[in-house]
Amino acid sequence: VKFAHQWCPYLRARPGAPAGAVRQAAFKTPDVCPKCRGRTELIAGVQWPIICSACASTGLTPQLPWYKQDPVTPDDVILCRYNRPLVYTAYELIREGIPCKIKGRDIGTRLVSLCRRWKAVDTLDKLAPRLSTYLFTHIERAREKGSMTAEMEVTDRVETIRVFMSQCLENGETRVDDLVNRINAVFTDNVGNTLTLSTAHRFKGSERNRVFW
Repeated sequence: VKFAHQWCPYLRARPGAPAGAVRQAAFKTPDVCPKCRGRTELIAGVQWPIICSACASTGLTPQLPWYKQDPVTPDDVILCRYNRPLVYTAYELIREGIPCKIKGRDIGTRLVSLCRRWKAVDTLDKLAPRLSTYLFTHIERAREKGSMTAEMEVTDRVETIRVFMSQCLENGETRVDDLVNRINAVFTDNVGNTLTLSTAHRFKGSERNRVFW
């Protein structure tokens, strides 16, 4: 399996899997135009790809999501280096009626711990500014130490929580308890016969018929 610029020998398709069992899927966030990569004004109503108004006039038309072009099954796995794209993709799949789980209950536990960090904070509108301050403070500390890894990890942790918060608000849920319930519902160690999403590190040593990266 080729990952960006290096080979990861511990990830592989199951022996006997059909040719081309390893696929690469682009994880796109909803605020980035896939054509110009700019964070510009987005066009309402365009589900995939979400393109900016500047690129719309060039004739780029929406295409089917990658998971509909090459339908995923419960025996597949979707891998990414970070959790935020996995959570965004999981909710996208769930909205399309495709059951899935993210491997790693301990990841969910760490996210919940951060959500519960401030005991007096019980609503999402109070939590949002606390997370922003927490992120700024820890990024500054990481940069003082020259640790790019620490900076990326804390950013991923906070951005992952923000994805869950967006889902809560879309469904009229405004309390931290609602946020915690959503996190616990998605992260698990017992994925069973369900489409699995996972970080590459967490999935090492495991096998699936097809691997989407």
